Amino acid sequence: MIKSIELINFRLFDEVSFSFNSNNIYFYGDNGTGKSSILEAISIASKLHSNRTSDLEVVIKHNSNYARIVIYCENKLEIIISKDSKRLFIDNKEIKKFSLFVGHLKTVLFCKEDSLIINGTPKERRDFLNIEISQIDREYLETLSIYKKLLVQRNYLLKNLNLESDYFSLKVIGKELLKYAQIIVDKRISFLKDIETLLEKEYLIEGKKIKLVYIPSCDINTLNMYLVDDPSKDVQSGFTNFGPHRDDFKFTLNENDIRYVFSSGEQKMLLFALKISLFKLIIDDNKILLADDIMSDLDEKRRNIVLKSLKENNIIMNGQFDIEDSNYEKIKL
Repeated sequence: MIKSIELINFRLFDEVSFSFNSNNIYFYGDNGTGKSSILEAISIASKLHSNRTSDLEVVIKHNSNYARIVIYCENKLEIIISKDSKRLFIDNKEIKKFSLFVGHLKTVLFCKEDSLIINGTPKERRDFLNIEISQIDREYLETLSIYKKLLVQRNYLLKNLNLESDYFSLKVIGKELLKYAQIIVDKRISFLKDIETLLEKEYLIEGKKIKLVYIPSCDINTLNMYLVDDPSKDVQSGFTNFGPHRDDFKFTLNENDIRYVFSSGEQKMLLFALKISLFKLIIDDNKILLADDIMSDLDEKRRNIVLKSLKENNIIMNGQFDIEDSNYEKIKL
């Protein structure tokens, strides 16, 4: 349970705080009052990632030098975002490694940007995998961090090859990259299988069996060839063409990509079922569902299904109008 939130120079807020007496919170008010920003701040404190921007500097209020998020839950979590850095604190102790901060507050966020998981770019789907797996698997987060650093080194070498020693270094880095690539791919496939199993139990799919299909840029033997045995293609292009940083996944129904067989309404309910499945995958009694105005685009039947599914969970949600539900502590902005 989140006990309180403090935001300073975050989005439109100069300084604001909220204290809670319930596990179920509902913020409501007119558009532009900061409802989504509150949920965004909680998500950042959870995953060090915003659903609304890839650049966290954007959350700093105009004409301010920094933004500060403080969440009181089982621990005191604090993030200070400035133009050139992010400082992290747990119980007032500064944390230098992101991997030691992520996961202390586990959340699953429903928001309009979820549609990108189906209809977005391969990079946006990879981001989804990386962010969600990192929250529940610290080894994955640390492996991904090492992989990214090695990838930067290899791409630099590829652009600046001029000595025999550089080719030797390229092969050494390639071997290391291959090792971590295999771990990343294996964990992604395992994660998708776990989600797929949970999706089968979600009645929101209405009896339709959905498959989550991982799409590697190439198989492991071919990747070994490109990274270690024969990097000529990468040397020619000046960057690393294959690996988990180029992989993708898709949702299928009877082997058909659901982008082309599901209506927008069916896609929304599939995404809702996906997030509920993801929430069930997280083993933590204090996990929290964040729901950012998810009712506005649903018809009454689907809205009732969603509300019924949410009732048994710790949830912080928002909307434009008040709701008649005594299960929620309601806060008007």
